[in-house]
Amino acid sequence: GFARLDKKGKTALISFYLSPTERGKGFGTLTIQSLVKKAREKGFIKAVAKVKKQNIASIKIFEKTGFRKTNIKNNVITYVKSLGERK
Repeated sequence: GFARLDKKGKTALISFYLSPTERGKGFGTLTIQSLVKKAREKGFIKAVAKVKKQNIASIKIFEKTGFRKTNIKNNVITYVKSLGERK
């Protein structure tokens, strides 16, 4: 798989992919937690992720790690997390 942290001003853009053989083992949650920690360390004020509506596993991970749904457009959900939050 891969994990990616991109920059757009003071916003961290988060994306990741897990190999099907590694899903369901907690790696997604650990990956997002690590990316959020790294984003905080780099001084970002919020993190944003975009997830396709049919990607239920990723939706669960982002919600579990404290991201909130802010928009749905063209079957893509935008999740946002203030990096002052510690969940």
